[in-house]
Amino acid sequence: MRNRTTKSKLNDTQRSIFQIPFYELLLYISLFLILEVVQIYYNQTFLLFLSHLILFSSVLIVSYSVGHPKITCFILILYECLETGSWVTVGTNITFQTITAIDLVYVYHSHPEFFLIALFVVILIFLFFHIPLPSQIINVTYSLNYILIIIIFSLLYIFSLSVYHSLYPFNEMVFSLNNLSPSESRVARMISDLPKLIFSPKKPKNVILFQFESFERGPIGEYNSRYPESMPFLSNLARNTTIFDNLESQPYTTWTAAGSFVTQCSFPQVINDPLYWDNRKHSHLTQWNKLPCMPTFFKLAGYNMYSYMVGSTKIMGLKQFMKDKGYSTFDVHEHGLKRDYPLIQKVQNSILPELVKEKQPFVLHMMNEDTHPMYYTDPICSNKNFPTGKNIPPVISSFNCVDQMLENFTKKAIELGLNDDNILYVIYGDHISYGDKTGIYDNRKLVNIFPFKPKNQNSKPGTYYDFAPTILKQLNISYKPEFAFGDDLFSDRIGTFPNVSEFQFIYGMYAKQMHRSSEIKCKDKVGFCTGYM
Repeated sequence: MRNRTTKSKLNDTQRSIFQIPFYELLLYISLFLILEVVQIYYNQTFLLFLSHLILFSSVLIVSYSVGHPKITCFILILYECLETGSWVTVGTNITFQTITAIDLVYVYHSHPEFFLIALFVVILIFLFFHIPLPSQIINVTYSLNYILIIIIFSLLYIFSLSVYHSLYPFNEMVFSLNNLSPSESRVARMISDLPKLIFSPKKPKNVILFQFESFERGPIGEYNSRYPESMPFLSNLARNTTIFDNLESQPYTTWTAAGSFVTQCSFPQVINDPLYWDNRKHSHLTQWNKLPCMPTFFKLAGYNMYSYMVGSTKIMGLKQFMKDKGYSTFDVHEHGLKRDYPLIQKVQNSILPELVKEKQPFVLHMMNEDTHPMYYTDPICSNKNFPTGKNIPPVISSFNCVDQMLENFTKKAIELGLNDDNILYVIYGDHISYGDKTGIYDNRKLVNIFPFKPKNQNSKPGTYYDFAPTILKQLNISYKPEFAFGDDLFSDRIGTFPNVSEFQFIYGMYAKQMHRSSEIKCKDKVGFCTGYM
């Protein structure tokens, strides 16, 4: 009778516990910890680190009670590896941008070694499960198991919320407008309100946007006392058509992705210390996909939108951002062209005639690359407009070359019947040129040139925050929400641009949505950038 009672108690005890190999569990959790520490190094928040570590460790322990620990651990480690890779390469956890950035065709043709790296990681994980370990079993009660299940469900809410915000940043953000300043309210409405088209003409004008790499006022001969012969075509436009020649460069708009963003969306790409390239490459424009931008309203107005860009424009998510905003986007991966001349010729002789004939109303966005440092000059170009023997710096020569291409492109547009009655054509830089231009440029200002508009050499102060409001106003398109910054350059009003408190508000939202530290630096000093850098 006593033996039967003892056996019964033993069976009850066995049913109330399950066994876990201690060193195996320790090894798995240690790997979680190492990967999470790497993510912390790349600015993951401590709260996310702690919740991930507790959640994954709890899930792993519970998996031993149901008999599938290795499968569970494999899935968790694979997820942790993918997320760590996302933090290292993009600077955030797995987001929509990292998923959409995966282009297997591009990887196959350009970086097949990535497939080998992925295979190597999978093999390493399998080998990891076969590491010889000391044998020590610990007994865990099911009571603890139930507690862990409660913890798992509690943390799953935080985890799922984090994943949702990562995949759909800025979705369903709720603001208490009473607690915000007027400028913060404009920013909040721009992000949270659904875009609406209020009015669009029945016969809208077409649009050509020529985004000129590193272009500013300096290389135009009309504004350059040292090289007055430079860029004769644009100099002629400056004298005889409409030019806004007093646009100040603003912080967080001084690289190509940021310059594209501010002109398309009238919004800054606020990032932590843009002086460092690693910080830039970790900030993708696709993080701002929910933001209503100029192409948002083009699309609502029924425009056919096309973007032709020289070279590869996947950098900082620019190409994907343009696609997401409705542009049919083409760069070197589609057209195979790495220099300005062949692409501008292709658009001039093939694309533009087709758009005029078949695709109206259209928006044609073009972006060159040769005028980016190191300032390439195509052999097709000449410098005959300069005096014989005059030393021409590479930057002046490069801009002079694209000036000749723009002249031919504009002549072709005129031949096709395009004029101020049926198209809005604008030439503008993406940002000021990098580096000190002392001895080459007289003044560092940005410009907007409208080749088909009447003579108006306008020096009213402005910024690139005025670009999108100006374009839409000139097209007689009205919309909501209004842009948080900028105004129509053709009006008498002076457009606004962000101040430090508004940068703080914008970056605070961004950091929260992207699970980043709210601390920000500029040139290694705590605080936001000022001036044109």
